[in-house]
Amino acid sequence: MHKVGFIVFIFGAAMFCTAKVQAQGNLNRKTITIPVARRASMMDVMREVQMQAGFMFVFQPLLVEQHVDLYLPEGTRTVQQFLDTVLLYTPIGFEERGRNIIIFRKLTIFTIQGRVTDSQTGEPLPLVSIAVKDENKGTVTDADGNYTIKVIKGDILIFSYAGRVPRRFKIESGDQLNVTLDALILDVVTINTGYYTVPHAEAVGNISTVLATEFKRAPVSNPVQALQGRVAGAFIEQTSGIPGSGYTIRIRGRNSLREEGNSPLYIIDGVPYPSVTLSSSLVGGDILPRSSPLNAIDPANIERIDVLKDADATAIYGSRGANGVVLITTKRATHEGPGAEARFYRGIGQVGHRMKLLNSAQWLTMRHEAFRNDNVMPNAGNARDLILWDTTRNTDWQDKLIGGTAHITNASLSVYGGEKHTQFLLAGDYRKETTVFPGSFDYIRASTLFNLKHGSQDGRFQLSLTPHYTYEKTILPVSDLTAQAIALPPVAPALYTEDGELNWENETWTNPLFNTVQTYEGKTSNFILNNTASYQIFPGFFARASLGYNAIGRDEMRLEPIRSYSPSQIANGITGTHIYARNRLTTWIAEPQLDYAMTTRNARVNVLIGATHQHSVQQGETVAAMGYTSDVVIRDPASAASFVQYESVNQAYKYAALFGRINYIWGKRYILNVTARRDGSSRFAKGSQFANFGAIGAGWIFSNESFLEKWDEVLSFGKLRFSYGTTGSDQIGDYGYLGLYGPATWGYDGSSIIAVRPENPGYSWELNKKMEAGLGLAFLKNRIQLDMSY
Repeated sequence: MHKVGFIVFIFGAAMFCTAKVQAQGNLNRKTITIPVARRASMMDVMREVQMQAGFMFVFQPLLVEQHVDLYLPEGTRTVQQFLDTVLLYTPIGFEERGRNIIIFRKLTIFTIQGRVTDSQTGEPLPLVSIAVKDENKGTVTDADGNYTIKVIKGDILIFSYAGRVPRRFKIESGDQLNVTLDALILDVVTINTGYYTVPHAEAVGNISTVLATEFKRAPVSNPVQALQGRVAGAFIEQTSGIPGSGYTIRIRGRNSLREEGNSPLYIIDGVPYPSVTLSSSLVGGDILPRSSPLNAIDPANIERIDVLKDADATAIYGSRGANGVVLITTKRATHEGPGAEARFYRGIGQVGHRMKLLNSAQWLTMRHEAFRNDNVMPNAGNARDLILWDTTRNTDWQDKLIGGTAHITNASLSVYGGEKHTQFLLAGDYRKETTVFPGSFDYIRASTLFNLKHGSQDGRFQLSLTPHYTYEKTILPVSDLTAQAIALPPVAPALYTEDGELNWENETWTNPLFNTVQTYEGKTSNFILNNTASYQIFPGFFARASLGYNAIGRDEMRLEPIRSYSPSQIANGITGTHIYARNRLTTWIAEPQLDYAMTTRNARVNVLIGATHQHSVQQGETVAAMGYTSDVVIRDPASAASFVQYESVNQAYKYAALFGRINYIWGKRYILNVTARRDGSSRFAKGSQFANFGAIGAGWIFSNESFLEKWDEVLSFGKLRFSYGTTGSDQIGDYGYLGLYGPATWGYDGSSIIAVRPENPGYSWELNKKMEAGLGLAFLKNRIQLDMSY
């Protein structure tokens, strides 16, 4: 996959008709005769081939018109030999396609050789990874640092090595390329905390960063999936392998007695994102019990993910950071360009591990032995498999129900450009993933991302605008077939009758494929908008503002048609059911900030103060439309005989906070952080709506001490860090402090209500205290790095 400039494909056809055109489509059978050697244009060459051999040409005019002085040798040659000779020293290639010859620009292939060495000592570096950007090919250097690799003109080679700063080179010629790599200085590696960035060497908090380069080649469909195995202290588990299913993520274990109170805070481009599902359990609970709203975030559009874990890192998020914070930053426009990138891949998926189940002989032996042990005689009521079913059948239901092949297709395209002060990025992505179940089920996602960055000529004003839209559509069976695939006896009846209808075997079993006739459909639209602006009032003093908006809408439908039921149920008059759910969640957030930095000869001070105001509104309902007498109209709620409303949601959430941070560094060795935040939440009663949180962190970069200078060849970096702080949580339902009343089972004089939940004015914040000590070490010019925490 190659990065290209703006490309315009212009196809033209030069057709010179003769009385008889009998091209045989074989360049090695037709001949061209040139009586006298001469020079001619490429247009004349094509005309000569057309007139003598009957071929027609398809070409790019701009490619052909620039070649006006080609040598045509004397003699008779096949068309293949003639064109090979004439075009030998040109970038023009050709290919036969039936009666046409396709003219195209040949790829220029270079064999690049060179040596990779240390920039300071000149020593060769073995096993340096050399990869072609956006291509699945590369090589490594040998013991002497030498390498050889074939590339196409315009390819970008990436040289990377543990403990070294990666380097990139665009290949324009076949010259020898010798490369030197600098030692990775941890000071220049920055960590994102959402409100500020900090050099890795000066970070006191525990923060893990996963860059897009680490997971962009993996077939992940959810940002949380990209973190699996890459973040220490994070437990991540997918609830099922079904496309669109959710994930359980716990950062450093459980922090709350409530199951729903353990999810981390997700921030996408500065906008809070829901961690709980918007799906209705009554509609999709059987197939997607905990669908993840993060499925709507396309990993292809992510630039980096930062995970904040300890008190120093999370305290600035106050009540929202008790369970850790996951910061997702989408792609941004850069100074590179103009240009475009395209990606496409296809893959397959199958159930990776199957259970070893009993075959028919083993099953029948086990069943007969069970009846003998219980001294019970098998009959049609307690032993359908032995009395009523065909005991010669032998079916591994894992093959029938979950033995299919899922097909994955992913395509993405991004275009970018701009100049020094203004840059833009436009990216789009499409993904389709089928399932291993029998039937036509799939998950489709389409997304688009736009980013615009602008800066004033003096650099004091910066503006960034990032809208992001994603659409998802899911069609699945109403229930996962895995349980039936494991539990069904190997002698169970066939799934279909000879007529191709569902086989109910005289009502002696429940055909598992009724789950595929009853279907679940879900549609999600997700719009995220982030706008940030900053202005330098005077050197070191910045005013910033971030405005964000997120609107998520999810529509779900569960269809239970009449034909999904057994013949006896249909004969008894069972009707169809259509259950639908609609949920909407909108969030506004505004965060103004002031940031001041001052540097003296031996010290540096950073002061940050800011405020947060967030307002979220959720609305939704779940309704069952029942009594359908025809499957033809089951998608139309207006055709239902009756309705039952199961759920109705209309709730608002308001959050406000003031926060501040002071960072002090002395002599590039001693670090002190103090963070404080005061939060207010509408989820608590008056008198308990506000709470204070904070943290203190300290660090000592002992590798910068003078008494360790003689060991700098061995010990490249060493840091001790300590943090202690408090964070809170308001991850509870809205209005939980209010008294709740409901209808009584037995009413007085026709109706009455009873207290379901008493009023609770003491309903207040959870408090989480965190303390951590850590040691960071790097040896041999950062080739070996070690980080330990307790």
